[in-house]
Amino acid sequence: MSLSSAALLRVVHWLSRGPDEQLAELRHLGCPDVIDELALQFYDQAVLADQLQSAGEITEEQLDVVRRIDEVLDAMSGEANADLWTAAALKTSPMWTRVRILASAFNKLNG
Repeated sequence: MSLSSAALLRVVHWLSRGPDEQLAELRHLGCPDVIDELALQFYDQAVLADQLQSAGEITEEQLDVVRRIDEVLDAMSGEANADLWTAAALKTSPMWTRVRILASAFNKLNG
């Protein structure tokens, strides 16, 4: 496993965690309540997903899940969706629930 694939696995695992754990991690990183840091951390690693799949570091199924997570986060972005990037929305929004479900599916594919 390369450092890049390990970083992707770590950030997707973080997305699969419950909102209270995610908020605790954000505090630990020094950016409490900066919810978009969740997406930024993901994007930093997801950009390499195609290369990781080509190198055999992740499977085609995992790549598909990364793309689906990316699509959900993209749909959540923009000023019109600013209300989704709050601690309250992290806890209650169906969009964040969808991200967690997809991230959990990725984790299951990893074994």
